[in-house]
Amino acid sequence: MDSPGRVRVGVTAGSGRREAGFTLLEFLIVLAVIGLTLGLLAMGVSRVQSDEADRAAIETFQLALLDAAGAASARGASLTIHWLGDELMVREDADVVRRWPFPADTQTTLEPGELVTFTPSGRIENLADLPDPLSFTWRGETHTLAVSLVGQSQVTP
Repeated sequence: MDSPGRVRVGVTAGSGRREAGFTLLEFLIVLAVIGLTLGLLAMGVSRVQSDEADRAAIETFQLALLDAAGAASARGASLTIHWLGDELMVREDADVVRRWPFPADTQTTLEPGELVTFTPSGRIENLADLPDPLSFTWRGETHTLAVSLVGQSQVTP
C-alpha cells in the first residue's frame, strides 16, 4: 500500500497511469550522448585521413618505381623517372608514359630532373643516381627509403 502523500515513481498523481513519451531531461541527455559520439568519431576520422596523407608521398613514389620497372620490361625499352618538384613523370625518350601527382607540403631529398633509368629488363641502371639518403618529410617526421635494383622500396628505420 502507498502511504498518504507519496507518489509512486512512474505513476502520475491522480490518474493512476504514466503518460508515454520522454521528459525534456531525458531528451537532452540523449542529445548530449549523440553529440559526444559524433565528436569523437569526427576526431578519429580526421586522424585517419591525416595518417593516410602522410603515407601518400611514400606510396606514390613506391608505386611509380614499380610501375616504371614493369612498363620498361613490358615495352622492352629504357624508361626514366623524372622529379618535377610536385610530380613524378615516367618517360620513354621524349614521350611521357605516366605522371604521378605528389602530395602537397611534402619535403624530399629528391632533386628536380632525371632520377633513375630502368633498363628494358625492368632493372634500375644505376642506384647511385638516387639521393642518399632518399627521404620524405612531413609534419616534422622524416622517413627514409631503401630502393632495390628492381624498383622495390621499403621504409627503413
